Amino acid sequence: MNNTKSPKNVSLKNQLELWLFCALIGAVAGALVWILLKIMAVGTEFLWKWFPGKTSVPYYTILICVAGAAIIGIFRKIFGDYPEDLETVMGKVRTEKRYEYKNMLVMMVAALLPLLIGSSVGPEAGLTGIIVGLCYWAGDNLKFADWCRSLHECAVSRTSVRHFRSRRKL
Repeated sequence: MNNTKSPKNVSLKNQLELWLFCALIGAVAGALVWILLKIMAVGTEFLWKWFPGKTSVPYYTILICVAGAAIIGIFRKIFGDYPEDLETVMGKVRTEKRYEYKNMLVMMVAALLPLLIGSSVGPEAGLTGIIVGLCYWAGDNLKFADWCRSLHECAVSRTSVRHFRSRRKL
């Protein structure tokens, strides 16, 4: 019996694994954006409808806006100027050919704060940097997976060579 796999089957298996990995990475990125939008919707509902309906705080709107402005100011002082607008994000992508995603949690919180507080900014302002960052994260993970696969193939071939060389010496 011949137990060797044909190159066509191996190639098909590798492509299937790549497609599944792409789907997984895409699902994770999509889930993060969905969770962010869901937190925004629930937070807005709580802060502007449910809580005022349960309490009677005088000047509630002014109080929330002033407290929110202070929180956003402190946040920007600590973490920097986030969220970045569309022009800044696209400018970084054009000049640096990448967009750094290591501050993803900071970018998400910075996108949520003004929206929860009631600022007159749309969700696309903060989502631009987050989505571009997630795209580069997905791309980096796919490059890493390809590198690991080639490393695995190299290790398997080296192990096979050593195994057969040791068998010949017997």
